[in-house]
Amino acid sequence: MLNLMTAVIVEVSDESGTKDKETEEGWAAKAWEEDMQEIARLFREADTDRDDLVTMVEIEQVYANPDEKVKAFLWELASRDEIEALFHLIDADESGTLDINELLEGFWEWKHSPFE
Repeated sequence: MLNLMTAVIVEVSDESGTKDKETEEGWAAKAWEEDMQEIARLFREADTDRDDLVTMVEIEQVYANPDEKVKAFLWELASRDEIEALFHLIDADESGTLDINELLEGFWEWKHSPFE
């Protein structure tokens, strides 16, 4: 009888741990999706010439934004130096510009890299 009770406790504990991990992963995915939406919004804001491309100069202007919420979001996401390095890494064709898809994919790969 004691073995049965122990087995039930272990099983319930394992299920609870699995559910907690799934919940945590779900919250992380939701937070990342919200971050991607904010990055896309900032991309549109940075694209001052409305050519659907951003340059490093345009990104620097976003980092100079006086809005404290924007600054906090950007600095939590990546430092100015990290963004510049990432920009040049993503800009494989060395055009000096990135479109929204290149930028979002680059951020995703960088943030999910085991080397972050």
